[in-house]
Amino acid sequence: MSKLEVSLDHARLVIGLQGQQLGLARTAELDPDTGVVVQLNLETRWQRIAIPWRRVTFLPERDVFQLTRSGGNGRPYSP
Repeated sequence: MSKLEVSLDHARLVIGLQGQQLGLARTAELDPDTGVVVQLNLETRWQRIAIPWRRVTFLPERDVFQLTRSGGNGRPYSP
């Protein structure tokens, strides 16, 4: 499956399960056939990690992405 990398409108903080700061998300990968986000790209000082979208929740009240243990809470990313 090919993917299309897209830039977010601005860098957003990514936090862990306990709320710890992990790094920033500046880009995501889309499925070009459906336009659906398939992964979020987490950037730290040392590496770039592709996180499956189903493991991420967007918290609009804090404007951050948070990792989840299960399938997220179903909130779509909408800045």
